[in-house]
Amino acid sequence: MKIFMSSTISVLFTLLLSYNPSYGAKFDCNLQEDVNSCSEDNLNINKRNKQINKKNIFQREANKKSIYSNLNKSQSTFFSKTKITYLLPERTPLLAVANTSPSDWQKIKKFQLFKMAEVAASPFIPSNFRQYAQYLQPFAGNHIAFAFLPKSSNLNADVESNFIMFAEVQKEETLRLFINQFISSNSNQKIKKNQYKGIDIIEIETNEKDSSFPEKSIEYQKNIQSIALKNSAINPSIPKLPNPKSPNPKSPNPKPNTKLKTQTRNVAFALISGHIVAGISVKPIEKIIDISQGNIPNLANSQSFQSTLKHSQAGSALFGMYQNPKEYIAILKDFLKDPLLTDNPSIPKNPNVQVPPVNLDEILKPELFEKYKSVNSFVTVRPKGLRFQIATYLKNPPSPQSNASNFSPGNIISLMPGTTYSTLTGSNINSYWQSFTKLLSTQPQTSEGLESFRNYSRTFTGLDFDRDIIEWMDGEYAFFSYPTKGGFLKSIHPKANIGIGLNIQTSNRVGASATLTRLDKLIQNFSNNQVTVNKTEVNGHPITSWESKEKPHQSLFAYSWVNENTLILTTGKGAIASLVPKPYLSLSSAYNFNNATNTLPYPNQGYFYINTGSFLSWVYNFLPKEFNDPNFQIFKQAIGSVYSISATTSNIPGGEQFDCLMVLAPVRTEAKFLGVKSISQEESLGSPFH
Repeated sequence: MKIFMSSTISVLFTLLLSYNPSYGAKFDCNLQEDVNSCSEDNLNINKRNKQINKKNIFQREANKKSIYSNLNKSQSTFFSKTKITYLLPERTPLLAVANTSPSDWQKIKKFQLFKMAEVAASPFIPSNFRQYAQYLQPFAGNHIAFAFLPKSSNLNADVESNFIMFAEVQKEETLRLFINQFISSNSNQKIKKNQYKGIDIIEIETNEKDSSFPEKSIEYQKNIQSIALKNSAINPSIPKLPNPKSPNPKSPNPKPNTKLKTQTRNVAFALISGHIVAGISVKPIEKIIDISQGNIPNLANSQSFQSTLKHSQAGSALFGMYQNPKEYIAILKDFLKDPLLTDNPSIPKNPNVQVPPVNLDEILKPELFEKYKSVNSFVTVRPKGLRFQIATYLKNPPSPQSNASNFSPGNIISLMPGTTYSTLTGSNINSYWQSFTKLLSTQPQTSEGLESFRNYSRTFTGLDFDRDIIEWMDGEYAFFSYPTKGGFLKSIHPKANIGIGLNIQTSNRVGASATLTRLDKLIQNFSNNQVTVNKTEVNGHPITSWESKEKPHQSLFAYSWVNENTLILTTGKGAIASLVPKPYLSLSSAYNFNNATNTLPYPNQGYFYINTGSFLSWVYNFLPKEFNDPNFQIFKQAIGSVYSISATTSNIPGGEQFDCLMVLAPVRTEAKFLGVKSISQEESLGSPFH
């Protein structure tokens, strides 16, 4: 796959970088009212090509109208803008689309993290890359994509037949004429030009050494250079391409590198409905042509794709992906057996390393994914940072009345301090445990391990793990870490100013209290009374503390009931002092937490949250002085510009959704970081693709 990607990109890149905008003016001059401004030669070129392509152009335009007739003009979503979905079959296993619009990528530069990344990467970007970008821009559209085509019922899927790439282009007819010029200028290359249903398919044979880009001959490079020189003569403002590399004069007969194996790879491409469509062979391209001419049902009209097409985040995404789980698993199993991927000579093989056999048919059972209709994911720029979203849709979703896994996290969050480093909240640990054990029981090996764990717990503690420990955990819960100078962890390391806590709500306080009483007795017996259980008060609130006799007043563990149904457990009496009877400032009223979570779906199934700034400050206390070098300081500035990371899962109509928000610091006015020179707006490329 890596070899194919490099070959495809290399060939398409070579085609596009050789283009000069002046050709566009030349071929479009017949559209101007004053045709006298065009030379006679240019008019003849236009006239000839117009006659040659008139029939094909008419047919293509008719096909486009047929393909896009069902497009809702009022709809403006990420996938509908690309029109790629009208070129893919209904059962497409996977489609990934990247937005390459410079204006959309410009939005991400308002954040310090990405501005620093741009500045840090600038010295490593070759100057010629920016020149190449100028050649790409006249043709480049706003989207690129790759997709996997569905598996045929009687054939195994492989990369050659099922992988396809798309690059949206502008001025399609001008590009078509330029491709013809490129082919005629490189007659020594192994280039085939065939037609399928009136559309030209170009197939180029490339030689690969390992996974590098194709090594072109000096003659080939000179051909490309000659085209660029002609372009520069027509329009001096167009930068010249770099000179072709010549052999080292000091080594006229260099010793061949026997470690590199040359492989022959074919790259095929065609212009179809405003896109360059590329693959390893002509097979997938012919399938796309069939769909473009209306012979096969397309993905855009597929029922499983509609939820993706109408997703709320689809209109402003930088990246989007659609998956048909059942179809994707079917081709994935074949891909993992494809010699093109598994027998890559660029990957060294160690005969001493034995990889255990894996039964893919057992792991990737289609029936395990039968219940899923589709999965989509998006990356979008939000006012506060970056938003990641994954939605899974079910074929038979539960009714809203029967699905009660969403809840409204509230009281449990108010019991954590506002300075909390991180937390994971949810509801009904007992329900999760029951689902987990049910899954483990389906396999003999895991079922045996589960029973061994239960027996060990019963023997060691005298408690039934399921009934005595887990069953009463049926309300909200919160695992969390927070800053404190008290508690057991401080005795382990003087800089470990951190407490670990667990808040649990229960509808069975009697059962929970009985379990805690038995654990109190267990720790005394197990330690030969070296650990005592003391009932005391902290801040006027009753608590229970496990304390060591070896270190007087050293509390190892503490717990307390803060209300009728909520239990708090934490790392010692000193640590619990920050929590009872309630925190001085609760997490629910903390600005950073609300800023991280108030745009996430609510109600939901709980939060994950990390205050990256304060947590990293705690981590840095343990780093040795060697980490204070300038490079690490740059890293600290970059990671410190991430204010927080938050996530949640929630039920949505038809399925479930995962949301993650990374809150980022806005860019500073001065874009210089520890001596790294900033780049000007003119030097900036605008996006990774332009």
